[in-house]
Amino acid sequence: ETGYHRRLNLLLYLNDEWDESWGGAIEIISNPLDFYRDNYASNSFNCIKNRCLIFETNEYSWHGFQKINMPAGINSSRKLISIYFYTKDRPKNEIVANHGTFYFPYPPDFKNNSIDENIRLIKKRDDLLMSAYKKEIELSKKVNILETKIKNLNDNIKPEYQGFVHVTKVEGYHYDKWCETKTLIHFKPFESIKVVTVEIFNPANHEGEVTLSINGKFKVNHIIKNIKSDLMIEIPKGISHESLLCIETNIDSSVEYDERNISFILNNITFN
Repeated sequence: ETGYHRRLNLLLYLNDEWDESWGGAIEIISNPLDFYRDNYASNSFNCIKNRCLIFETNEYSWHGFQKINMPAGINSSRKLISIYFYTKDRPKNEIVANHGTFYFPYPPDFKNNSIDENIRLIKKRDDLLMSAYKKEIELSKKVNILETKIKNLNDNIKPEYQGFVHVTKVEGYHYDKWCETKTLIHFKPFESIKVVTVEIFNPANHEGEVTLSINGKFKVNHIIKNIKSDLMIEIPKGISHESLLCIETNIDSSVEYDERNISFILNNITFN
């Protein structure tokens, strides 16, 4: 809810007596899958009173404990206090999408475990796979719905324009008026159009070239040296059928925090 990052775990154990043979000792594990690569490494710490374990919380801070098997006649339970430390930020290379704790089951130890214990662990893995499968289906459904909504929204994003035309489709143009290096404006005139004027805004004042063309013809090159520019293309005999205005440029206004290949802002198009 706060958007803060969980950075440290502090575990404080409270048991007056706990035999490590009962299970439940906290383990810090290199990687659960290392078990299959013969380089599985772990450190185990028995959960005895006043033992405090502090470790960093990240995507590879694997930890857990083996199944608890209390001897008959002993009425006890594993007791501890968990405290989490949060920060507003964390290193960029550690940031991933928000998610809950991922519980990875212990791998079966066929040499040392009983058959029943190995079956139990295999079932836990099967349950995990099935849970991941169901989640994948649910997430894929949500992604598909969102992709369809985004496509429908993008299909209706159009620049501001004036004149007796209807802009039917736009490609390479974004909701915030930024254009890609190639922008296509499909339009249908209601009367003959002889002049098209494109008003662009070049915030960083990058120098470059912008080429306008209609239906692959009537190409006009404009050298951009100013923040604001009005670019014009003329169609001597005019056009009155459905057409395509193409705006191409070598101006690069891309920035680190924006994955788009943006060039300039398209303020307005006037069809006369």
